[in-house]
Amino acid sequence: KPLTVRPTDDYDLVPFLREKAYDFVFFSYFYMLDQYLPLVMQHQPWVTTILDSVELHWMRLQSQFEYLRDHTNYVLNVVQGKEAPGEKHARRLRDHSYYLQQVEQAELHAYRKADFVITSSREERSELARQLPAVQTLAHPYTFRTAREAATPAGRRNLLFLGYFERETNTTAAIFLKHELVPRIAADLPGSRLRIVGANPPLFLRTMRRWGPSPGFVEVAGRVPQLSREFSQARVFLAPIQFGHGMFHKVGLALSHGVPMVATARAAAAYGLVPEEHYLRAENAEEFRAQILRLYSDDALWLRLSENGRRLMERSFSSREISRFARALPSQPLRTRGKIVPPPPLGKMPSLPARASFAARSGRADVSVVVLTYNQWRHTELCLRSLALAVRHFRGKAEVILVDNASQDETVREARKIRGLRVIANGENLGFAAGNNVGVREARGRDVILLNNDTVVPPEFLERMASHARRLPRLGVLGPSTNTESYQAHWGASYQDTAGLFRWNRELHGKFRDRVDFVEKVSGFCFYLPRNTIEKVGLLDPGYGRGYFEDDDYCLRAMRAGLVNACAKDVYVHHFGSISFEGARLNRQRYLENALKLFVLKWGKTGLDYVRRIHKDQFLNKTPQLFC
Repeated sequence: KPLTVRPTDDYDLVPFLREKAYDFVFFSYFYMLDQYLPLVMQHQPWVTTILDSVELHWMRLQSQFEYLRDHTNYVLNVVQGKEAPGEKHARRLRDHSYYLQQVEQAELHAYRKADFVITSSREERSELARQLPAVQTLAHPYTFRTAREAATPAGRRNLLFLGYFERETNTTAAIFLKHELVPRIAADLPGSRLRIVGANPPLFLRTMRRWGPSPGFVEVAGRVPQLSREFSQARVFLAPIQFGHGMFHKVGLALSHGVPMVATARAAAAYGLVPEEHYLRAENAEEFRAQILRLYSDDALWLRLSENGRRLMERSFSSREISRFARALPSQPLRTRGKIVPPPPLGKMPSLPARASFAARSGRADVSVVVLTYNQWRHTELCLRSLALAVRHFRGKAEVILVDNASQDETVREARKIRGLRVIANGENLGFAAGNNVGVREARGRDVILLNNDTVVPPEFLERMASHARRLPRLGVLGPSTNTESYQAHWGASYQDTAGLFRWNRELHGKFRDRVDFVEKVSGFCFYLPRNTIEKVGLLDPGYGRGYFEDDDYCLRAMRAGLVNACAKDVYVHHFGSISFEGARLNRQRYLENALKLFVLKWGKTGLDYVRRIHKDQFLNKTPQLFC
């Protein structure tokens, strides 16, 4: 059966999502994001999503698999009785391997959908970066409240082990304590107890006090209301972790309470602990026994480890660290879901023609595609190559017009080498609207598509868009689904090259065939304009300058003319986003806010209400200051 994980309780988030706008949504555990992300995006698609992995679960399961495989006799003898490794154990390993694969697949799928993924260690961050290089990751460890006063060994007699026993990591450690350590250490510590604390202790632990080795030495407390009391009575904390990964919370708790620890190297690794400075290392029962006796007999060693551990936690794992981390979040560059950043090398685009070329057209066309350019030839060539493939798949007649806004790179020179491409070179940078208007005036097509040069279109792009337009007689503007505009986005895209992009398109076509959503706004990176729309609404308003809000303005004008705007759910166009601004090093925010002022001055309250509905992510908090 495929892996399905659900939260223990479903919680109604809708009242909170409707009450106010949030900047960040923080998810703990990948399955919580899977459960609630669609609801969050439905109500607040502008939010930045932060996913705390807590741990990379598949890495823990991989470590557990290796332990089960390499310690077959030990596991069988302790858990299942005396029997040779056989088919039963082999089947258990196969089942575990399958479960591991399912968890890894589900976990990585969730991480792709988040803006940021937090890992608890640098090692986990490196592994996640290796598997998902496009995902933005931040390493931040757990934080702890450190004891204010230094601990002393006086009056402390107990050994302490802490663990939640639904985790096999803790159960296996408890098996080690029962069968390996307790028989060796109990006689050396008269008057002391081994306290085992944690929820859901298994039966073999609950019966240890009466029936286990050294009756009376072990006390299984289960879940306790206050851990501070347990740590205040503990002389030594034990962490005999045999497998697992990441930061073990119990280790941080012991250090922050100033209780010296005997632990395996695996338990201490994520905290960067140094043996003999922060803890005593032991890997087998005899080593654990020897190190425990050192801490019972040497108060100076006890005090040194206690203070060093407490200082380490205060310095590197305190609440100050998470405050610093949280303040840094807004300055982190945001990754758009499904975005290919940086653009992949052209040599890794085997699904596209090696060079763009178009059949020569004369007379009327069914569709004219206007591609506006300003520098960035690398992106433009990629766009034209994908368009060449789309033209080949189109059953009608199409022409492609490149309008250049006075590029300073090789754009015009290289574009004129492409067979069948109409090239119009403007003498100056006319801006987005005026530049596109040049192409619309020159277009011979019945319909016109305005397409940014930083896009990659699928082979079925022209055929599907034209098909939708034919079925919608009152169509104003039609746009595709994409990766950069929340109101046109399909979440969960994980492609890394054009082959993956085209597979994703086929998947969407199978799921959403012939479906459109009617929307207020269609993003200007791809405008499908029927000739009827151009005749009723006119051209783009050039008054907004270099860019921004021409598309909003046109969509409002189309609706005022009695037309409807739509998004095609079965067509997906990849959009790199703001390439012309970044290439020219222009101040995007300044242009954006200037265009916003012009838009609201033109449209008044209608425009202001529109901005509050459509652009909450950028202007929800700024609009009152701009227009008060």
